[in-house]
Amino acid sequence: MLDSDYGTRIVSDLDPDLAAAFSRASLGPIANPYAARHIPAQIHAAGLELDSDVGSSAFVFSSEMLLRTQVLSRDADDAVESGGLTREVADAAVRAVHDAAERGLAFVAITVFGFVAHKPEA
Repeated sequence: MLDSDYGTRIVSDLDPDLAAAFSRASLGPIANPYAARHIPAQIHAAGLELDSDVGSSAFVFSSEMLLRTQVLSRDADDAVESGGLTREVADAAVRAVHDAAERGLAFVAITVFGFVAHKPEA
């Protein structure tokens, strides 16, 4: 099973407190932003056994993707709508990451986790 955990989101070129607020405030529209961290308990509840070898990888947004898509702008809108950030702060955050992306220096990533489960041996 593979799933992401938006609580592990990294956004470069922002003050760490602002990056955390930006990420936290933009989680509202995501159906289950912390899905991956619940998979071990869900595997156990389903009567399966979880292999001890859990894998992870980062989904890294390329600078091109950050500039060509509206992902950061949508996140900013969600952050403003939720009351987590003011419009000015949200827009400044988007500009800072876009400026870094234009120089090829932005780093935005979300961790994806991989789990293997199996039926218990009888």
